[in-house]
Amino acid sequence: MLGNLKLKAIGAGGALLFFGGLMLGDANNLKKNYTLVDARITSVEIDCYVKKRKKKLVEKGTGKLAYMDCEIAPLAAERFGYDDNDIHRRATITYRYRSPVDNKRYKGTYTRESNIDGYRKGRIIRVHAHTSEPGKSRTTAGNLFIDNTG
Repeated sequence: MLGNLKLKAIGAGGALLFFGGLMLGDANNLKKNYTLVDARITSVEIDCYVKKRKKKLVEKGTGKLAYMDCEIAPLAAERFGYDDNDIHRRATITYRYRSPVDNKRYKGTYTRESNIDGYRKGRIIRVHAHTSEPGKSRTTAGNLFIDNTG
C-alpha cells in the first residue's frame, strides 16, 4: 500500500516536472523569438458547449466536442440530461496587428473559454508577434509562467 502511494507520488511529480519544463521552454521561445505588439479586435464570435466533468456532448461520428449557438444550448443540455450549469461559453477572437518584421498588417485568431465578457470589436489587446516571421503571432493563454496576453 505504502509502496503504491510512493509510486503514484513519483509519477505525479514527474508529470509536474515534464509539463513545467514544457511551459518554461515555451516562455523561453516567446522571450527569444517574439515581441509584444498592440492588436485591435476585429470580431468576437461566441458559441457554447455542454460539458460536465468528463461527460460532454459531442458531434456524432467524430467524437469531438459539439459547439453550438448559445440559444440552443439549453435545449440540447435538457434533452441529454444536463442542466444549465453544464453549459459553457467560448469566444473566438480575431485581431489585426502590425508585424515588426515588415511593418505590414496581419490577422490572427485565438479562442478563450474563461473571462470572455470584456472582449469586443475595437478593443486593443496585446499579442506576441514573431520577430523574424511576418504574419506569425500568438497569445500566452495557458502558460503559468507568462502573463496572459490577448
